[in-house]
Amino acid sequence: MQGVALVALNNLVLLFWKPWAGAYAGEKGKNLARKEDLNEILAEVRAMTITQKEIEAKVSNEALDRQWIWNQKRDLYTKVVDVGQRLTEHYGDLADAVSVEEQRIAHQKLDADLSELYRLSAFATIFGTQDCCKALRQFFSQEAEQASQEVTKHWAVRGEGRSVALVATLTAEAKREFGLE
Repeated sequence: MQGVALVALNNLVLLFWKPWAGAYAGEKGKNLARKEDLNEILAEVRAMTITQKEIEAKVSNEALDRQWIWNQKRDLYTKVVDVGQRLTEHYGDLADAVSVEEQRIAHQKLDADLSELYRLSAFATIFGTQDCCKALRQFFSQEAEQASQEVTKHWAVRGEGRSVALVATLTAEAKREFGLE
């Protein structure tokens, strides 16, 4: 009889605990599924964050590269226009020179700045526009033609006109290049 009572008690306990155990197991299953889903979502978020940081770094590097190139162009145009202005002054000084010493000094300054402009023209092939390079080539071509001629006031005035034209062309090209027109 004791066995029957034990079986009856066992059935009663199972009857009472069965719905609760089923609900508990179902809830545990849902929690486990949520945890797995959460882990998948976190993995996707981490991957997206890494991708976002890579894109941000790439965009930042591209912006820095563009800024560096812009700075090189700005420096180039500033220098070639400055040297062109000095050439204009030196040609004017040569045209106005009265003594041989004044002519010698003006010619030395002119030669030094022509050398500087020639050096800068190499950078213009890298950072300047085609029109900038064309203006410099044309200027040096005219200078080469002029080099074999005797230095006179007329020679200096023509040189001054060429350097004024060069400065005007380079200034206009710089304005166009930097969107300042």
